[in-house]
Formats: sequence, C-alpha cells, structure tokens
Amino acid sequence: MTSLAGTSARAAWDTMLYGNVTGQPYGWALPGEIELMLSAAAPGPGSCPPAIGGHPDDWYLRPADGDYFFWQAWHERRGLDQDWARAAVAHPWVTEPEITFYCGTHCTAWLWSGAVSYPLCVSYGRLRRIRAPRRGRVRWILDSRGFSELSQHGRWTISPDKYAADVARYDQQIGGLQWAAPQDWMCEEAVIRGGMLGRIRCAGTGLSVEEHQRRTVANFTALTSIWPRYSTRPCPFIPVLQGDSPAAYLRCYQMYLDAGVQLGEEHPLAGVGSVCRRQSTGEIAAIARALRETGLELHWFGLKLTGLRHPELQRDIASPYAWGGTQSLDSASWSLDARYGSRLPGCTHVSVRTGQPSKCSNCPRYATWWRARLLAALEAAQRSPARRAAQQELFRAARPDLAAQPRVPA
Repeated sequence: MTSLAGTSARAAWDTMLYGNVTGQPYGWALPGEIELMLSAAAPGPGSCPPAIGGHPDDWYLRPADGDYFFWQAWHERRGLDQDWARAAVAHPWVTEPEITFYCGTHCTAWLWSGAVSYPLCVSYGRLRRIRAPRRGRVRWILDSRGFSELSQHGRWTISPDKYAADVARYDQQIGGLQWAAPQDWMCEEAVIRGGMLGRIRCAGTGLSVEEHQRRTVANFTALTSIWPRYSTRPCPFIPVLQGDSPAAYLRCYQMYLDAGVQLGEEHPLAGVGSVCRRQSTGEIAAIARALRETGLELHWFGLKLTGLRHPELQRDIASPYAWGGTQSLDSASWSLDARYGSRLPGCTHVSVRTGQPSKCSNCPRYATWWRARLLAALEAAQRSPARRAAQQELFRAARPDLAAQPRVPA
C-alpha cells in the first residue's frame, strides 16, 4: 500500500519525540508541534515542545535523527538534497513485518504509559471514558464498539457526528492513530435475530443481512463526508466488509462501488468483520478465497490463536494467514485467556477490591507473552510447507525461464 505510515489507511505520518538529553521517548508530536519544528532551522528549545513531566535532565523534546518522514519533509521544505536518506536513515518499509498484529486491549493507558511497545487496538467505548487523553507512545487503531452497540441496544446510539468529532480529538491529542473503524453493522445471526452469542445476550436488530450491509456502507460515506468539519488531517476511516457468507462479502464489496467508494484506489485497505466466531471452521478460508479476487489489502477483526492454528488454514495458500493481501489483524482474547488461565510467574499485581493476588487479565506482561505465541503461530502459518510448495509451483508457472535454471550454491 502506498502510505506513509505502514498500515495506515491515509497518507499521514507521525513523529515520535524524545528527550534532548536522555533520548527517552515521550510520545507523538501534535500536528501544530510538527509544523513548528519543520519551520525551524534546527531542533532546539525555541522550536520544540518542552519536556514536561519527564526526566529532569531533559528540557525540550526533539525528533529522532533517524525519523525518515520528518527529515524528508524538513529537507523538501528547504529544497535541499537528501544525502541524509542515503546515509544511515533506513526507510521504514524496509523493516515492516509482512503482517501487522494489533493487540486489543481495554487498558487505554497502555497507549501512553510505556507499558507496551507494540501496536494496539483500542475500543472507542473505553477511550470515550477518558476525559484528558495524553500523548501516545505506540501506533494504534480504533475499534468503533460496533458489536457492543448492536448486541446491547439492537441499534447505534452514537451519532456519526459525535463519533467523528471524538475520533478527530483522539487523532489530535494522542497521535499515532493508523486508522479508525466506521460504525459498521455486524452480521452474526444472534446480532440480527437476538439470543445468546457465547456468554453475551444480544438484543437483536430484526433487520436483514443486506440491510446491515447497506447501513455499514452508508455510515462510511457519512463519516468521510463530515470528517472535514472536525479536522484538517487526512480522514482515518476505512471501509469494512460485512456478511454471513463469501457471496455476501462480495455483495458488500459491490455496494461500496455502487455508492461511489473507490475501493482499491482511493481506499486500498478494508476491514473484514463478522469473522471472530467463524475461525474454528473452514468458512473463514472460503471468505478469504472470495475476497482475494478484489485485490484489496485487508484487516481481519478479532482473530484468535485457535484460528491461526486451524489445520485447514495451515494448508490453504489462499487463507488470510498465508495470503499476501492480508495487511493486519487484531485480537483481544489474551485477556479472556488470562482470566481463566494461570497467573504468570513473577506477577505481583493485586485486586483493588480485595487486596488479594489477581489474575493477569489486565497485565501487560501477560499480553506480551500471549502476543509472542500468536506471532509464532502466524509465522508458522506463513512458513508452512504447503505454502512454500504452492509458492514454488506458482513461481515455476509464472517464470519457467528462471525456474529451469540450476541453483548456484551460496
């Protein structure tokens, strides 16, 4: 994807600020701060934010010497050559992983506390409780709280204007926002008809799958149209495909095209919803095969470790875990796993209510350990023998002239 921020849905970049003496990270620069620093002859106390609330030795904040996008913009603004880019400043795309995993968390403070250093997925339902968000320190995506809204109320109780205004505020105050989900409509049967979905009782919308898709598309177009009222930053909302079958997802894709949304051109990244509770079956692989034909780069919402280890997905070259079109995925099931699992050795947290040792359902150490297991499963799926064999066959078919040449020993 042609983007300045990895898995961002928009051509926007963020600058991490560091203490001028200690070099410790303080968080993302605000848009106004970036403009001030770009206008200055060189970073210094007169053009950089003060180091408030950090290490006593620091007295102002500055971008890193290796911040590719900041210094590229700084040089371009002055019409200077870019020898710096050829001398030790690596382009971020060189080191980006094939697939980005956003760890879902209900602990919004992880965005700015330094408790974790990897990308996060945070719910709007949690973030809207925070009155004064702080400068963030990790990249993150925003989940819209769609499942909670529909399961609890059978409808959306938050207006598009309210949602867009809050997202614009988070984008300004926290920084590092890669993209935000729209107020989409899930298509699980219990969400539509009501009843139990696992341990969750759903009110039911009483609508059809097609109507859920129509409202999902309509909300995306509404959010993108009203975004300029609240921010001059590039719009962060991505289209999300909803459905209950492979054909239904393709129908949703066509609905976006019919609504004038240029999927794949203006919007290369799309989310795939309503798959969280399908990953123990082969259905998700069939959905991936269908969406492969669209050429979109995809984010899969709510994938678990069990899904990544499913035998069919390990074998299937077209599965979302082996197909190169998958850009990212997220899951917050580590917290549920911790709630019913064993406490990690060495953890010292206690319950605020009882004062007794508590489980690791709010523990960044547990989330980090669980994330490592998921990444290992993801790598195993990507490097499975079936995938390698399929890739070799595809290569031979595409380039028989090269495939026929003898391999030269290293």
